[in-house]
Amino acid sequence: MLKANPKTSWNNTERMPTVSATAYVDDSAAIIGDVRIGELVYVGPCVSLRADEAHPIIIGDECNIQDGVIFHGLMGSSIELGKKISIAHGAVIHGPLKIGDESFVGFNSVVHATTLGKRCFIGHGAVVIGVKLADGCKAGGWQIRAARSSGGLPGEGRCPWVGAREPQTLQ
Repeated sequence: MLKANPKTSWNNTERMPTVSATAYVDDSAAIIGDVRIGELVYVGPCVSLRADEAHPIIIGDECNIQDGVIFHGLMGSSIELGKKISIAHGAVIHGPLKIGDESFVGFNSVVHATTLGKRCFIGHGAVVIGVKLADGCKAGGWQIRAARSSGGLPGEGRCPWVGAREPQTLQ
């Protein structure tokens, strides 16, 4: 569904989304307001790209926005994705926000008020708020691994990722 944003006290100009002819937007997706979707973009089922407060929302070429992803932002902010970015199922992307080319945001992650450089990796379930990450940075959430009968996994206790918590070992 493509439709104009509603007029509000913080945004009294209605704008319609613009979608490249080569992009795919699932019929169940809601694209509202000043959303700009580039070439060869995939927007999956039940995605919400809502530019009623934050605008514009810019989705660069060759991005993959998977099922159930939500984009929204604070009044007066914007959201910009570079090229070849994948946002996995159920993630929440909340502006102000900018994500550099060839980055990945994992399942059910929350990214808010953040700038990600190029080729960043945000692990599944991560919460990334109010930071600026350099090119190639990796950030993860909880790491849960099953222990082997030999007494553990190789490398246990080491978390080289920014923001990663110590692995939790299940017996």
